[in-house]
Amino acid sequence: MSLPDFILHNFRWKAGALALAVFIWFLIQVAISKGFRPSDHPLTESRDDTFPDLPVLVLTAPGDKETFTITPARVDVTIRSTPSALSRLEKTDIRAFVDLADATNGTKETREVLVSLPTGFEAARIKVKPSSVTAERVINSSNE
Repeated sequence: MSLPDFILHNFRWKAGALALAVFIWFLIQVAISKGFRPSDHPLTESRDDTFPDLPVLVLTAPGDKETFTITPARVDVTIRSTPSALSRLEKTDIRAFVDLADATNGTKETREVLVSLPTGFEAARIKVKPSSVTAERVINSSNE
């Protein structure tokens, strides 16, 4: 096959591939000029930060005047996200809570600890230690 035939054979495919390569190169150049850093992308890099000793809040049904004690009353929360997102996250932004809105009339229940993060914050993983707590209903003589 001669050189002109080699170049002209499947010319449309070759021209399309060249145009696509130039387009991708252009996009990368624009991204670099605008300050895009791959390390800030959630799929490229992440790290774990642990927020120790967070209080466990109790969520009950509206109008429920029952009192509960939670054991343990504090948990450690580990969050995996991008380094830039974790640097903006404060310990006071994280809420660890146990939902007792549908608690039965028993005196003791084991419930999973849930975590609430600020709106718009994306976490790849959230780990709570311990993952569950025991909620015990405190019986007040004034509630009877």
